[in-house]
Amino acid sequence: MRSKPPDITPQGRLGADAPPQAIASAFIADFIAGREPELSAIDQLCAMAVKEEQPTARPALNALYGSIIETLCDDFTTSGMQLTARVLGRLLDFTRATEPGREMNELLNSLGLPNSDALLARYTPLTEPRPLDLPANSIKKILIPSRVTIGADVAISGVLAQRAHRCWPTAEILLVGPNHLPQLFAELPGVRYLPLAYERYGGLVERITGWPRLYHIARREQADLPPNAMLVLDPDSRLTQLGLLPLTAASHSRIFPSRTDVSDLTRPCLAELANHWCDRVLGQDSHQWPVVTPHPEYHEAARRFMAGGDDVFFLILSPGVGNNEKKRIPDPFEQYLVRALLELPNTVVLVDSGTRQRGRQRVTDLLAAMRSSGVSTTFLREEELAETTLPFKHGVIGFQGSIGAMAGLMQRARGFFGYDSCCQHIAAALDLPSVIAFAGAPNDRFRDRWRSQGRHGHTHIIAVNSDTVYTRARIEALAREAAAAFRRIYQSTPGLLS
Repeated sequence: MRSKPPDITPQGRLGADAPPQAIASAFIADFIAGREPELSAIDQLCAMAVKEEQPTARPALNALYGSIIETLCDDFTTSGMQLTARVLGRLLDFTRATEPGREMNELLNSLGLPNSDALLARYTPLTEPRPLDLPANSIKKILIPSRVTIGADVAISGVLAQRAHRCWPTAEILLVGPNHLPQLFAELPGVRYLPLAYERYGGLVERITGWPRLYHIARREQADLPPNAMLVLDPDSRLTQLGLLPLTAASHSRIFPSRTDVSDLTRPCLAELANHWCDRVLGQDSHQWPVVTPHPEYHEAARRFMAGGDDVFFLILSPGVGNNEKKRIPDPFEQYLVRALLELPNTVVLVDSGTRQRGRQRVTDLLAAMRSSGVSTTFLREEELAETTLPFKHGVIGFQGSIGAMAGLMQRARGFFGYDSCCQHIAAALDLPSVIAFAGAPNDRFRDRWRSQGRHGHTHIIAVNSDTVYTRARIEALAREAAAAFRRIYQSTPGLLS
């Protein structure tokens, strides 16, 4: 069953003065009821979103992406995927008609793609898992655009890169996207990183019109190659509007439809789906686990920091939820959990503050609460890490640094706690024993797909229903469950002092 959206309104387009969330709720209500949503609602929201001087602009953007596109994607059904493509096509049609969209419009016209109908006609066949029947020597480069979010790149893009390398070992793998790629995939075989930023939290135009930069990158990489020597494996990337926008010829492109229905696998996660898709498209059966290979500088900094800490139960706690507070168990859960963890001898808990002010404030508050109980605390920044050693063998450390630095520290940790966020996928890829709280998942398919995968599977999942009432007693019980899982990890870890 699909999850019920808030404030469902009757079918049909609402008036011009309707608030953005009401328009989005009506659209999703039609989808859930099996009715055909009115795509004119997308035009209505786009018109609001581009008027940045108006108070409805940001709510309209949130309604488009947070309430419509995200809800359809999180449904993990073929019908949701197909409707998402039509919605994005409508966004593209709208944006192409604006002045900032002129370059994109001219480029798409030159490629014979004058509107969303043409884009969808190209897109649909590429999502089918048709085998690539290409001579092994003919492919010189394989371009994989980033999924933009870190967890998805670990679970999907890194798997595609490994599978592509196995299939074409002499070809160069081009990973294109944000700067977390070289931090986490520094030693993936055959990979070269090409930087490209994406305005994940930008306005409507900024999110849509970045594609020409990616297209020109692809063209430059093909300039010195024979015809049809570059392959594009699109992992459902935001950089191409989930595959709608082209990077090379259709004959040498495939789109991994990560949100489609699955009938021949039992409750697969995204890494399993990516491997299954590669089996069918690349014509080989060689399962590749998600991997993280942090840049050596992060590994070395963490090694220096942990020198002399072999007898410490070093844990990492990441309270980040990717700007989605529904995924988080409310306060004072993390305080309860840290207090319970510190009942174990020689335990140090490093708490990641993330990059946002809200996360930094939470860590500041947590450290203050621990100090008031007589617990040793300190706060470190990444630039201090390589010149600092573990300051104590029992206490709490706040930390602010890059995702690469965090991955380096996770290589040295004994255990990890986090929510449904990027760090759970990094932990699993590093085979770090983990406790993951899955809170606020809209449906069981979402929880299954975003479950992390590691070679040895040392992950304890705490599933919290989206309708859970968080009383103080319930929050404390969840903290005790998580702490009990860490006690089992502690008891199975050799070399710790008691």
